[in-house]
Amino acid sequence: NHQITFKAQNKRQAVLNTAGIRTTGDYIKIDGFKLNATNSQPCLESSVGSDYVSFVNNECLQPNAGANEPFAIRVLGSHNIVSTNNLYQVQKGFGVSGSYNLIEENEVDTLYQWEPRGDVDYMRIWGEFQTVRNNSFRGTPVITGSPHIDCFQNWGIAGWKFSNIVIENNYCEKFAEAVMFNFYNATEIWHDVTVRNNVFKDGVNGIASNGIQNVKVYNNNFIHLYYSGEGPTTSSNPLSSCTGAEIKNNI
Repeated sequence: NHQITFKAQNKRQAVLNTAGIRTTGDYIKIDGFKLNATNSQPCLESSVGSDYVSFVNNECLQPNAGANEPFAIRVLGSHNIVSTNNLYQVQKGFGVSGSYNLIEENEVDTLYQWEPRGDVDYMRIWGEFQTVRNNSFRGTPVITGSPHIDCFQNWGIAGWKFSNIVIENNYCEKFAEAVMFNFYNATEIWHDVTVRNNVFKDGVNGIASNGIQNVKVYNNNFIHLYYSGEGPTTSSNPLSSCTGAEIKNNI
């Protein structure tokens, strides 16, 4: 392990009132800090080309996140690990792109709409060969306003890829869509997305996806949804224009 490590002596006791920590190099680890992000910046960010970075055991608060509506943790590089972090009262939890990133065992507790006109989501995800597992997204009833909240969301952007994605063993509650992936306007082929073994509770819709090849929805629990587990993108077609889709063993 050749990482340069910045580690708090006592976990989450070292408090940083800062515009955030942004890595631009490779093999960097940020471990155990409490960050109060200011100036509408992410608490933690790995920039494009910043690879093999680890953000672990950190706590992030975004008081008055402001009009920029930043993600609490943003991952733009590849081969990065984001694990065992706690995000509290953030407007957007995770923004993930790049490739071969692992997002696991994190907690987002109580999304908060600091910018009244802004959207509020637990995670937005693009890229290739991404794994999102064992995360807990909860506690949103305290939120202000009435934003549209998704557990996992994206939309088509020219040149952006979205393939070989695994979303598994996560818990998410209080949402409009559990999973909302929209291929519209994408110029790449989006394919091979697996959503399995998750619990989605107290929301409106379950899986709403369109234009993606080989979507697999297995072994998920959809609890207390207003509409249905597998949709809808429209009320009659929850997996619009998807080919090779499989929906099995969901409750």
